[in-house]
Amino acid sequence: LIKLKNTGKKIILITQAPEFTTFGRFTLIDKFIISNQRLPNKKEVLKYKKMYYDNYINNESINSTNQFLKSIAHKNNVKILDKTLYLCSYEASTCEFFTNKGEKINFDRDHYTISGAKYLGEKIYKTEWFNTN
Repeated sequence: LIKLKNTGKKIILITQAPEFTTFGRFTLIDKFIISNQRLPNKKEVLKYKKMYYDNYINNESINSTNQFLKSIAHKNNVKILDKTLYLCSYEASTCEFFTNKGEKINFDRDHYTISGAKYLGEKIYKTEWFNTN
């Protein structure tokens, strides 16, 4: 990291995104849709957002990796982009799994769909994170 800092380039560490339980190649919401042959209603969406959050918050591997990255960033005075802040709400104890257009954010447990990647990128862009950090 010191060698990189000495190049004069701006260095940004990025946290690992939330990972969610999968059933084979299917996400929690895939399993719901397949089992029920429909999209979830508003009450069910909220229930699943909370399930996704619980799944994320209890993932010791991701949390320890992100804490490690944050400590490296702090120790080396490097900025860190926490993707979780754009996908999850600690206040509401929820994580998003659909974009505003109703498209899936994650293809599987830890890979974004194209729509999901655009959704995350637009959310980060709108906050002007790269301009302020």
